[in-house]
Amino acid sequence: MQNSDRALYSLIVAEKEFWRFLQKFVGLFIYRGNKARAVKFIDKLLHGLKRELGRDPMVVLYLVYLKLFPLFSITYRRMGNRYQPVPKLAAKSVRCVLVLDWLVRGLKGKSNRRGVRANDVVALIVDTYHNRGRALALKKAFYKRALSGRHLLSSYKVKNRRFNFKKKRKQGIEF
Repeated sequence: MQNSDRALYSLIVAEKEFWRFLQKFVGLFIYRGNKARAVKFIDKLLHGLKRELGRDPMVVLYLVYLKLFPLFSITYRRMGNRYQPVPKLAAKSVRCVLVLDWLVRGLKGKSNRRGVRANDVVALIVDTYHNRGRALALKKAFYKRALSGRHLLSSYKVKNRRFNFKKKRKQGIEF
């Protein structure tokens, strides 16, 4: 990673946010309260990433996290009897949850009774590292859904309010 890239991402990603992501990533694989199994699974995952790409697996996970890093999330606003999606800036915990959702949660329950196989997660991370695959498609669909409601960001009161210079001058405000 070049210095210009590092400076760009340092503005976006908080100092300990990636480590919080790793904690939640390990916690996602806990089954029946057995964290030792989850740690062994993560070891298999890191070994598989090292074998597939030949790079440090923590660097690969960091780069994948940066590729999937969301700047905004979705909140819902009621319009009549429907709720419309509206984009809003994502908080730290929401960012981690969205990245985990795009990476792993879609795979859960499809491979075996405990969750996912390490090979499936490795393949998904490798695809994301190479700018292809399901995780980036899910991020793109999420952004498309969020941006579909961007016209609802300003409220009608603010949008239709007229600014009257004459009225402001009468109140004693000079421009």
